[in-house]
Amino acid sequence: MEGVEVIIGGGICHDGKDYVMKTFNDYSEEADIQFIQLTIPENHLWCGHKLKDLTLPPETLIVLIRRGEQNIIPDGETIILQNDVLVLSAITPDEVHGIKLVEKIIEKVVKVGIS
Repeated sequence: MEGVEVIIGGGICHDGKDYVMKTFNDYSEEADIQFIQLTIPENHLWCGHKLKDLTLPPETLIVLIRRGEQNIIPDGETIILQNDVLVLSAITPDEVHGIKLVEKIIEKVVKVGIS
């Protein structure tokens, strides 16, 4: 077999000589990825919608849905329900357009009382 076959998330890679297991750690050198957990509250805009109908930021995927005690590997037809816990993966941006993060050291704290 020629080329490389990869099953994402701890899959099998054929490197031309042998089959080897790849895990998420093996992909860490390829791109910086962050995982975000989001619980869907009642009346959330995504409730009742299929994944394929959602508008997500570029390079963002919903990789897992925790529904009660069940773990779901979603596809485009998966419908989001209230109380679903979504795990999203996204490439860690070097810079987010229009947003700049800075660290500011607070030297003095002033307490304001309510009278």
